[in-house]
Parts: sequence; structure tokens; C-alpha cells
Amino acid sequence: MKPGDYVYICRSNDRLAVIGRIVSDAAPTTFNDVWAEDDWYERKFELVKKSAKTGAYTGEQKWWAPNFLSTCYFIKPSEIDLANQLLFQPFFSSKFSYQGGQIED
Repeated sequence: MKPGDYVYICRSNDRLAVIGRIVSDAAPTTFNDVWAEDDWYERKFELVKKSAKTGAYTGEQKWWAPNFLSTCYFIKPSEIDLANQLLFQPFFSSKFSYQGGQIED
């Protein structure tokens, strides 16, 4: 991830919380000393949108979907329409597209 990239943040699949835009490069985490020793990194982000829907994601299982205990996966341009349909529109009332290789809201 790099500054300008979008992310959605959730707690497992219990609750989709926010969409954010990355605003910093990666740096060793300051969240927890144990994680910092295990090479965990963090990036600062700005809030783009809070989730408007509660409840778990029950859509199609994809690596980028919040139904796996994953950390971070890229949504391919060929799957952005599906991600909009299953995730961004129902939970955030938002839609994304790729323009010139960059994702836009």
C-alpha cells in the first residue's frame, strides 16, 4: 500500500467500520511492543466514509472480502464491479472505479 490507496477496515467479519485513504508510508507499529518485534507495520489514513450498515458480510467469498482472517489484499480491476456490488455499495453507499490505473471514489 502507498499514500493515496483506499482501504476498508473491519473487525474480522463482525463489523465493517470505515473506508480510509492511506496518507503515510509504512512504519514499524507503535500499537503494541510485541507486534513491533514481529515486524508489524502501520500506515496512517484519513477517514473517507463510515459504514452505514451493520451486520456481517455474507457475500461471495473472495480473498479481498472480509470473510477470511486476512490482513490486506488488493482488489483487481477485473473484480472492482463485484466488490462495489457486494461490499462498497451495501455497506458504505459508495462505488469505486479504476481510472488510469488508480482507484477513484
